[in-house]
Amino acid sequence: MEDYSQAATKSKKQANPVPSRRKRRNSVKSIIANMEQLMLEEEAYKDNIPENLQGSKWYDAAEQSISIMQEAIDLLYEIY
Repeated sequence: MEDYSQAATKSKKQANPVPSRRKRRNSVKSIIANMEQLMLEEEAYKDNIPENLQGSKWYDAAEQSISIMQEAIDLLYEIY
């Protein structure tokens, strides 16, 4: 039977399944950058919708997705 100190030594040698805080922060920053790029593309799409279609379901969907992406970005900034 192993004693506690041997079990603790074994567990330290195993790879940590949770990445370091720095790696997680970098991953979140990358996600934010991708979302900001997508949001800019969606804004460009919305801005190029002709004036006579600005009340259409496509325009409303673009506005809604921009709003949702901005909220998600803001929440991610709050976390990290």
